[in-house]
Amino acid sequence: MNVNEVAKLLGVHTNTIYNYINTGKIKAVKKGGSWEISEDEFLKIKRMQTRTPRMIIDSLTLVLDLIEGEIKHVDVMLDSWKGSKTLEYIKRRDELESTQKQLERLRSDYQLMVRTMLLEMDEHIDPTLNTNDIFKFRHIEKGDKE
Repeated sequence: MNVNEVAKLLGVHTNTIYNYINTGKIKAVKKGGSWEISEDEFLKIKRMQTRTPRMIIDSLTLVLDLIEGEIKHVDVMLDSWKGSKTLEYIKRRDELESTQKQLERLRSDYQLMVRTMLLEMDEHIDPTLNTNDIFKFRHIEKGDKE
């Protein structure tokens, strides 16, 4: 398969495929004036697509929402239990808050990394856009519905 075919099948710009070739993410063989990509390499790219930055950020947000719900539950239990379980609930709440802060930092760092990578690409993206706007822009650009 050539770069155009692979890009079309994956729903990405041809520059993305060239970037993958130039950075060594996939192997391609130059035949004449074009790159040829094997089926194995195509499948490798397809697997990479299943872990999109949006999916990772959404997963972190989901876990953070679950932790926030658990913190609220612990708060309710703290209000209703006055006795031996109080220390146990306070400890649990502290652990949850610590995990929550770590995940929020991780999500924030990851969003910044993704934004930086997107801005470094050869595509013209307004640097004032936030990460959500960039993902929205990329979906609209590909013809996806909002």
